[in-house]
Amino acid sequence: KTYLRAASETELQALGLRPVHVENLLKQGAIFRKHNLHGKPVERFITLSQDLQYLQWFPVEDHTKMSGKVSVSDIFGVRTGLSSAALKRSGLTGAKIKLCFTVYCSNDVLLSLEAASPEQCEEWVSSLRYLIS
Repeated sequence: KTYLRAASETELQALGLRPVHVENLLKQGAIFRKHNLHGKPVERFITLSQDLQYLQWFPVEDHTKMSGKVSVSDIFGVRTGLSSAALKRSGLTGAKIKLCFTVYCSNDVLLSLEAASPEQCEEWVSSLRYLIS
């Protein structure tokens, strides 16, 4: 399946990233719209913990109040497009679909995200795939 494929160093280089940049990009974090099965999408600040153990999310207005986290060791794949029920229910069409990706975890957690730009989506998808490879 496509979401099980790991990002190669060649794919990272095509995006202008080197493996050393992956960690920095993910630790720096970014704002995404997090989609859920119920309710409206909410903006969340998504980041990799400083010890590289957790992908975590916070309210945009307060980066000290964690809303949730998932262990990196539990992530088994990242898939682009409308790849979760939450994203399919969102009604996104056209170019907006290229902004979406889902992080799949072994503990039945799905993190369904919408990036601000196609470039942000590509960088994060490739970086997360590289991180778990």
